[in-house]
Amino acid sequence: MTLLKNQTMKKYLVYICLFFCSAALVQAQFYDNEWIDHNKTYYKFKVAEDNMYRINYNTLVAAGVPLDGNNLKLYHMGEEVPIFVSNDGMLTPNDYVEFYGKKNDGAFDRQLFENPEWQVSEQHSLYTDSSTYFLVSDSNSEGLRYSTIGNDLSVPLEKELSYPHTATRLLDQEFFDGRPDTRVWAGVNSYLSDFGRGEGFVSTLVLATKDQDYSLFTPGVYDNGGMARVEVKAVGRGDDLFIANDEHHIRITVNDNEYVDTTYKGFNYVTFNKEVPVSAISNITTINLESVADIFNHDQYDIQLAQGFNIYPNYPHYNHHDQNSLAYISVTYPRSFDFENEQTFQFRVPNDDVSYMEIENFDGGELAILYDLTAQKRLFPVKDGNIYK
Repeated sequence: MTLLKNQTMKKYLVYICLFFCSAALVQAQFYDNEWIDHNKTYYKFKVAEDNMYRINYNTLVAAGVPLDGNNLKLYHMGEEVPIFVSNDGMLTPNDYVEFYGKKNDGAFDRQLFENPEWQVSEQHSLYTDSSTYFLVSDSNSEGLRYSTIGNDLSVPLEKELSYPHTATRLLDQEFFDGRPDTRVWAGVNSYLSDFGRGEGFVSTLVLATKDQDYSLFTPGVYDNGGMARVEVKAVGRGDDLFIANDEHHIRITVNDNEYVDTTYKGFNYVTFNKEVPVSAISNITTINLESVADIFNHDQYDIQLAQGFNIYPNYPHYNHHDQNSLAYISVTYPRSFDFENEQTFQFRVPNDDVSYMEIENFDGGELAILYDLTAQKRLFPVKDGNIYK
């Protein structure tokens, strides 16, 4: 669900001219543009954040969009997405189109990898955060719409005290080239043109024997005596060719409490999903990654040293190959309905039963709107002082 304050979307639609050519095909092929009707005009615009957007009348007029509200449809990634149109007839100066827009993520990038499982995270695009939407006037069929429903407060219900909130931080400080396609012990790594294992945006490098703190904003913790869940994805940034098994030794702590102490191999990556007490989560949750660097091949060290090669310059203190990064950190925990004076806020609650919520500290004005993105419905909360019911 997304709660928002009435506001005007200050983005201009851009007219797009589409040029097509035809070619004789031996057999039917699909190019993922079959949703396009070449006899219609599509109006293209971009969004770069997950949010509710409003396109006002003046923007529609300036772009030349036909103003019959009943015929408007919106497309994203070849699929129609639901919209709310304030007037099913001809739009007037007070009318608007409202929709939930999503920024571009890494889902489409999976096809760039030789093996889609090598992608570090689908949450982050390798190219751009901007995603493209197309608005069209189409009278051939009924478009997807959000319907407005009543907010019935006549039947007393027990107030919900919390909901499961997930806070995520994508760690994109630098780009990692991934596992090399060819490696020479004393030479230079080389890479093929496609995307390899672990390639993508990650945190800055945590060198051998070093550690790094990563902070995550986790406000409104409601301590119900239960458990929270922490998810962390670690990426190996070095490979000891003389160790057949695991040479990375890492420790991960959450607010100074250790929950991971493990090893893994080379340029692989590993996801840790751990339960922690809700009491261990604070307003700012700090996750620490340490590269321990205490694994060696002692026999090979002696053999190579006898031949004039020092494969562990810092032996026996640490193995310099033990270098690591994180791709993302995430915490799922019970959160109170205190929305920190935000003007838009997205949250998830079970959609299989009637529930009653009192939302505090939300800067929604007198006419806030609650959208149910799954059921494609919207309603108006009742404002009672600083609380929306």
